[in-house]
Amino acid sequence: MTTYSGMNALHLCIHHRSLLEKIRVLLQHGVNVNGKTYSGKMPLLQAVKVGDTELISLLLHNNASIMATIHDDNTALMEVLRQGNTTCEKHRMIIRLILEKMNSTDRYFLDFQNNQGWTALHFAARRGAKIVIHEVLDWKPDITRRTDDHGRTALHVFIDNYDDMLNVLQCLVEHENGYRRTDAINQQDYDGCTALHLALENDSDNSYIVCCVNISPQGIKSFRTFPHICCRRLHIFGGINK
Repeated sequence: MTTYSGMNALHLCIHHRSLLEKIRVLLQHGVNVNGKTYSGKMPLLQAVKVGDTELISLLLHNNASIMATIHDDNTALMEVLRQGNTTCEKHRMIIRLILEKMNSTDRYFLDFQNNQGWTALHFAARRGAKIVIHEVLDWKPDITRRTDDHGRTALHVFIDNYDDMLNVLQCLVEHENGYRRTDAINQQDYDGCTALHLALENDSDNSYIVCCVNISPQGIKSFRTFPHICCRRLHIFGGINK
């Protein structure tokens, strides 16, 4: 049975921050761990909002769906990355718990795009926390996925938000086995901008520019947008434009 808003006993217990033991009893007696309220809330998403790692672990152990979505079609993983303080160990633990629940071959979950085209990696890139980006990249997501509005990859999103965090940029473009590294560095958004274009346009630290060029030297020869910006700063490369 549910309330008029569609909440079952598990929803209510999480909402009222009930003791974990009470929730465990409900799960043992078959309460629907993936029940949806009329507004679309599912227990795992409630637990993510509360930020209780023990509760999240218990729900996942009892087969809570990691594909549960909330507003904007965000998964629980996206919500942690969107809302949480990713420098906090508790939030990193939640991210780890969700990722470990995923089957290593389940690319659909990791590359799932919300209704704006964002993946979990896009949210991680916007947060700019190297350790979190590394956690996601370890599962080999498709780093060339593009958003619906501007056609931007996670690399575009990162460069557009941070201009002096070279170690994080390197994490995005030089991660294990170089998976789709060159593809990502040369990927253009809907305005024709690559990561290098954005770095130039945003007047990012010179180390960003050098990193992008070192990964893909041919990229410097394919400028088709922002020629005035490119010309202004190509002296960094000591004649590479000749």
